[in-house]
Amino acid sequence: MNRRNLLSLFAAASITLGAACAPSSVPVDDEERADSEGKAFTSAQATLVTLEIDGELTAPWQTNTTKLIKTQLFYTVGQLNAHDSVGRLDRVVISDVKRVSNGDGWMKVTYRAELPVGWGSKTEIPDTLSLTFPRKIGPQSLKSFTASYGGSCVEDASHAVSSDNFWYHFRPESEGCELAAADAVTVKAGVEISPMNTSAKYPEYDRVWADDELNVVAVFGKYEDYATSSSDAGIRAYDDFVEGLRAGVASGFGTTPSSLAARPGVSAPDVTFSGSYGGRTVNVTALLIDSPKVATAAFDARYGALTKKADLIVYDGHAGLGANVKALSTKGQFVKGRHSVFFFNGCDTFAYLDDTIAKRFAALNADDPNGTKYADVLSNLMPAYFHSMPDASLALIDALAMPDAPQTYEAILSKIDPSQVVVATGEEDNTFLPDSEDFDGISASNVLGRGQSHAFETPVLAPGTYVIRTVENGDEAGDVDLYVGLGYAPSVELYDFRPYLSGSNEEIRVELEAPTRILVMVHGYEDAPVSQNHYRITVVEK
Repeated sequence: MNRRNLLSLFAAASITLGAACAPSSVPVDDEERADSEGKAFTSAQATLVTLEIDGELTAPWQTNTTKLIKTQLFYTVGQLNAHDSVGRLDRVVISDVKRVSNGDGWMKVTYRAELPVGWGSKTEIPDTLSLTFPRKIGPQSLKSFTASYGGSCVEDASHAVSSDNFWYHFRPESEGCELAAADAVTVKAGVEISPMNTSAKYPEYDRVWADDELNVVAVFGKYEDYATSSSDAGIRAYDDFVEGLRAGVASGFGTTPSSLAARPGVSAPDVTFSGSYGGRTVNVTALLIDSPKVATAAFDARYGALTKKADLIVYDGHAGLGANVKALSTKGQFVKGRHSVFFFNGCDTFAYLDDTIAKRFAALNADDPNGTKYADVLSNLMPAYFHSMPDASLALIDALAMPDAPQTYEAILSKIDPSQVVVATGEEDNTFLPDSEDFDGISASNVLGRGQSHAFETPVLAPGTYVIRTVENGDEAGDVDLYVGLGYAPSVELYDFRPYLSGSNEEIRVELEAPTRILVMVHGYEDAPVSQNHYRITVVEK
């Protein structure tokens, strides 16, 4: 399958461009049992798959094989990032573990691992994937592995690579990377599409607006802890967010404090905007902190008070290889029966999530044993950049602030910087559905040049079967292509359906199980036999 490489180049430049990554150490624990519970998944760009890995390693004789295996599997992170993807390591299922003594105090371990992976494409999904791992697992062995290959088996040799973070930068397919068989093991993993993928799911607009208010708390972490200069990327992002609020959804709102500089920075690290948007009350509080892992007791108290009423909780900043994600997951105060949407907007946050939030919500709500009925969690498969964080946060606020024009998660996430590959989990039990609208069909004729596109959109359609069809409409045979998205606008790289046929006679049949908009793009094929492609399009209910 073809692979998109642009986003992996972004990942290679993450430190210099201000990405929220800051790799430092491997966040492993001593647990013996892996988590096998599955969670649903939706995205405008990505697909949940399962990698089936038959792995092996060698290590000094010990009983804690799970920790060894998970340490080895951390080397999937860099490799999967090269495919705009990352795995959910806390949910890996490890089985068929066998230990054999080598007779010299070392052992060989073989195992089966099933790793949930957010794969960064809806259409280009391979059947198998080659993965390479260090063969010897242990602190000294991994230091030696890094010393031998840390300069050649990375995309960007300018990174400060150590044995604590080599797994994040590891790219065995890089030019010049030659791994000795004694040092590395390569396996061919099977790739299976997960049945947990969902589509056309909406945020719970009715629960968000149950109290007739939208309450948002947006936490911005600094690029460098304890920074005070406006040149710090995190402080700039905070200021950009404040500017974006003033120019958008919070235009004309009152603020606390009432006197606020255009770019407040560290002079006002706690700002609340309150007012009416579309006749509804909206409150947005922006907090600037160093990072969640070093947050003060004063922040914990303030954050706790805000999260009691928060409908949307956003963290924009370094993931800290999971340390900040895990720290913030333990903070806040939540209320029985209240629904919240979380967005952990840092590098590879999908990989660092665990069940902390789900367990906290499950403990509050007897009718929510999985902890997903009252909480949806958004995260990134790829690096997030400080300069794009304000727009990502504002896109979510704008979407939730308009309950009369509800958007699916795919539609909302498609408005966020595509280099992040944002995904939603916990949405499998969302029940909100917009009211369907009357539909008399679409019928239109037009002409497209090579590489040009036209867009069509239905109203919210009732469940049923719909047929989208294009036909040639002229004497000269042209070639237009159909692309269809459910709840979001498709493109040549992002779509739910495409026939892949020559000529302009194409048809797509869509079965809607819930009220949804169908969005269609008709694209003139770049190598069409004629410069002007006449076509006719119809969209009808069957």
